[in-house]
Amino acid sequence: MEKSETIGKLTLALSKVQAQLKPAKENSKNPFFKSSYADLGAVWDSVRKLLAENELAIIQMPTDVGGLTTILSHSSGEYMSSTMYIPSKEDAHGVGSAISYARRYALASVIGVVTGDDDGNGAVKGTPSVSKKSTSKPKLTDSQYKGMMKAIEDGKGSVVEQKMGGYTMTKTQKDNLNNVLKLSKTLL
Repeated sequence: MEKSETIGKLTLALSKVQAQLKPAKENSKNPFFKSSYADLGAVWDSVRKLLAENELAIIQMPTDVGGLTTILSHSSGEYMSSTMYIPSKEDAHGVGSAISYARRYALASVIGVVTGDDDGNGAVKGTPSVSKKSTSKPKLTDSQYKGMMKAIEDGKGSVVEQKMGGYTMTKTQKDNLNNVLKLSKTLL
């Protein structure tokens, strides 16, 4: 997590939002788990007005190394930000779905929204079994490798460490990334 030097005004504004929060409405169905959940729009609907009234904004953007950065910003200039790893997907639809899913969870988490969300069952053991495509990891491309190296240079080594496990890498790629990560930690 990164934050501004002070966060007192931001924290006060966030506490006012949290005091008025209502659970996000479960407006979507997950037929696989036979459950209901609050989608991204419903989570936003539950917080948008309260954030504006308390001079808070959320900024969310995908990173160049397969993560999502969420920034909670206050009109005073104070902010807090966190970057989370998004498991890699192989097609555009899968990537978009993973980003939306991460945005929903990050937004709810940062603000403190309760959703009664059951569609995260896929992360739990004992979920219904379905036939899946190959579970092999995608190969790390040269472009992704260069993006990871740049992210380490930019101080985002922790995101790279999380992301590395989602790819099949050559020995050289893995060794180089690990060596640069190790070196970057000694420079901190």
